[in-house]
Amino acid sequence: MAFFKLLGCKGQEEAPFELLIAVIVMGFVIVMGINAIFTLNREQCQGDIEKQMESIKSSLEIAARGEGSQNIYYSLPSCFGEKESKLQITERDDPQSCSYYCGGNSYNCILLSFASPTYNSLKCLKLSNAITFPERNTNNSPPICNVLPSVADHQPGEPYFEPIDWREGAIPQGRYTLMKEINLYTSQPMICAYLRSDTRGV
Repeated sequence: MAFFKLLGCKGQEEAPFELLIAVIVMGFVIVMGINAIFTLNREQCQGDIEKQMESIKSSLEIAARGEGSQNIYYSLPSCFGEKESKLQITERDDPQSCSYYCGGNSYNCILLSFASPTYNSLKCLKLSNAITFPERNTNNSPPICNVLPSVADHQPGEPYFEPIDWREGAIPQGRYTLMKEINLYTSQPMICAYLRSDTRGV
């Protein structure tokens, strides 16, 4: 009897230790699972912005060649904070950077840049360094970037469009129609980036 009583006491002493081990293992599994989900979400977000940048790059280059208007949609993935993240067009004038991103021996180049605290990406744009993204100017003769309706002349219930200068700071989110602007009075290449008003910031 004393022998069995001793075994019982030993079993009771080991039970809390085994429970502690089980809790530690379970905690480790939970932490690993959370890390795996976080990593997957981060990779999906990075893949999303990369896909959008490729689409914007391709559409810009097609529009710049005058091969027709292009419709694009830019929406910041949820894992990137709107205040800390920005998509913009930048110009580089150092051969090392231009050679790395665009190839060749160019001394200057234009890049599509995404910057955030956790992820950055650069893509070469095959565009003239002189290219501009003018705002609407109805006083000019002929008018500039005035193909799609403005707030002043759109029909009730229909959207209007606001040309955005993509070389001035961060590109606003939304749906865009990109069109090459033909102006016989200047040789400077121009693209009108019409932002559909009801999608701005969406």
